[in-house]
Amino acid sequence: MNEKRRVPGRYCEFETYQICIGGEIETRWVVSFEGLTVTTGQGNTYLSGVVKDQAALFGLLRKLRDLGLTLISVLRIETNAQFPPNH
Repeated sequence: MNEKRRVPGRYCEFETYQICIGGEIETRWVVSFEGLTVTTGQGNTYLSGVVKDQAALFGLLRKLRDLGLTLISVLRIETNAQFPPNH
């Protein structure tokens, strides 16, 4: 998804991402990722959804690091892609 939303004085692009984390995250941490869809499969956890900008994406990645989670991949997703990917 590559939407443009009007912000006073400029446009912002919203992108859809899928972040793969090694293993399954604890239920108590799921609320930390409000606004993202959390799914599990293939022994991993997938966070997917719209991220408003690069600063928000890096903030999300910092949160994963601070929780001590293993980052497997970060993918920008086309709107017709599946979560999690079929391999």
